[in-house]
Amino acid sequence: MKKLGLALFFCLLFSFQLKAEEGPKVEIKSFARISDNQKNMTAELCGKVEGQKKRMIVDIISDPKSKKPTPFSTISQIDGTFCILITTYMGQAIARVGNGPKTETLID
Repeated sequence: MKKLGLALFFCLLFSFQLKAEEGPKVEIKSFARISDNQKNMTAELCGKVEGQKKRMIVDIISDPKSKKPTPFSTISQIDGTFCILITTYMGQAIARVGNGPKTETLID
């Protein structure tokens, strides 16, 4: 019985530790085309990495549901903010840090 209680204690301790070590998440602040010209497919994507302890690489995929999704990368500032110019035909993007959760966005 003591072994079962001890095993249960360590399982609970390990699960709490995993929740405490959640990785950084990306929050998209803005995503908009830089021109009113419909032929210009350039857009600015800005956001913030929440929970970072150092500057991090932010991976961005433009038009993730198209036949040719395009990857981009940028580095967040010390306060977690980042901005990048990307090319998008469908007005969609996904951003994430490492293996963290994906954040989807559409053009404003």
